[in-house]
Amino acid sequence: MTLTGLPTDKNDRVTMIGDILGLSEQMLSDAQAGDWDRLSERESERQRLVWALFAEPLSRYEMQLHNACLARVLEISHALTQLATAQRTALVDEMEQLGRGRAAAAAYGAYQSAPGAGWVIRT
Repeated sequence: MTLTGLPTDKNDRVTMIGDILGLSEQMLSDAQAGDWDRLSERESERQRLVWALFAEPLSRYEMQLHNACLARVLEISHALTQLATAQRTALVDEMEQLGRGRAAAAAYGAYQSAPGAGWVIRT
């Protein structure tokens, strides 16, 4: 272990890769459940582990040994990006609708306070 508390030997790196995969799977579940706050917390921890893992390059043997696990982490990361993009689009649409609603309410309020509003003049 280093002074930062992050593992540095080969066996600890195996554990780290497993932890990264586990966090990635949990993050995918969080995104699917719409728990973006929890996902963000897990992402901070996962990012810390990823930086520690690649502080020293993986050997060719380690890359071969962990290729499937790292490929799954990458696959999950792509899925997370797609879910986050869809969520962002939905939030933008919601904000635009809210803005239109506020504009309509303001226009209606301005009409109601205009002189003669509500009166019908028949000729």
